[in-house]
Amino acid sequence: MAHSHDHARLIKAKAKQLGFDLCGIARAEPSARRDYYLNWIATGQHGRMHYLADRTEERLDPRVYFPAAKSVVCVAMNYHISPSPSGGEGRGEGEGGFSPGTTSTETSEDGFSRGSSSTDTSEIPPHPNPLPRRERGLVAKYARGLDYHTHVKDRLYDLADWIRDTFPEAETKVGVDTVPVLERELAVKAGIGWQGKSSCVISPAIGSWIFLAEVLTNLELPPDEPEADHCGTCTRCIDACPTGAITAPYELDARRCISYLTIEHDGAIDPAMQKQMGDWLFGCDICQDVCPFNGRAPTAIDAFLQPRFESLDAETVANWTLDEYHTTTRRTALRRVKLPLFQRNARIVLENQS
Repeated sequence: MAHSHDHARLIKAKAKQLGFDLCGIARAEPSARRDYYLNWIATGQHGRMHYLADRTEERLDPRVYFPAAKSVVCVAMNYHISPSPSGGEGRGEGEGGFSPGTTSTETSEDGFSRGSSSTDTSEIPPHPNPLPRRERGLVAKYARGLDYHTHVKDRLYDLADWIRDTFPEAETKVGVDTVPVLERELAVKAGIGWQGKSSCVISPAIGSWIFLAEVLTNLELPPDEPEADHCGTCTRCIDACPTGAITAPYELDARRCISYLTIEHDGAIDPAMQKQMGDWLFGCDICQDVCPFNGRAPTAIDAFLQPRFESLDAETVANWTLDEYHTTTRRTALRRVKLPLFQRNARIVLENQS
């Protein structure tokens, strides 16, 4: 057993060296929320995200996805940037005496720096001044920089390659957001954080502004202890959601979520729901902005994750040409939304501002 503990210690140290802020290990085992997930799909709460209803058995057991898997190395990268254009971060102050926008030089007992390592990139233009409130189409924090999938995946492949090179018996398979595993549940089992009432994974050290990823491996590694749930009686995320998407603590109806409506839903939106979408053009941060644990969130220092903009001019977006769309969304997660959908969202924002 000491042998596997040494393996785990070395893997976590390598994850830190590669720029991950958190790393934990979970057993590769069936989901404890199987019944909830199947019911969530059966009642249509996944909306038009039909891919979530596919490959169900793989999602519910990582060993079906990767039969050799015995352990899952879960990592997280901080992407918090400040301030938030929705003006919500200040609502995280007060409880516990935390103030937003702390520095990124904190180090926990496990030695993990709470800020990502610097990455050289020459393609990030200077940060523009934020637009006046009247003209803003809000963009979720995670999509304001270059596309995180590329950045996180590169480091994750480096980690998987290192594991195989260091431990010749090791087999690996990696996942960043797009593979059929329940990464939030795995992250919770690995001690990255607890799943909050908003359904976001919340780290007690750095909050919920984190990208999650995992390396599945045949190595039998000692699992970490799950983090206790610290939500307590707080219902800020539930109370703040303008569309009522958080239908109960820990339960989310994606069909009502602004992130889903602006990114995944390509059909007509009920007029009453459109009004509740406010100024959000792409995604939504409200439930995270109001979370008290995000009041202490350190700021990410990784150059790759720095914002290229805080918001977009909704009127400009509504009139984008295809070339303008391609230029603005190049190498960003914004490319997930095609031009017609972007223009629909922009028209909703403009209507809400009129």
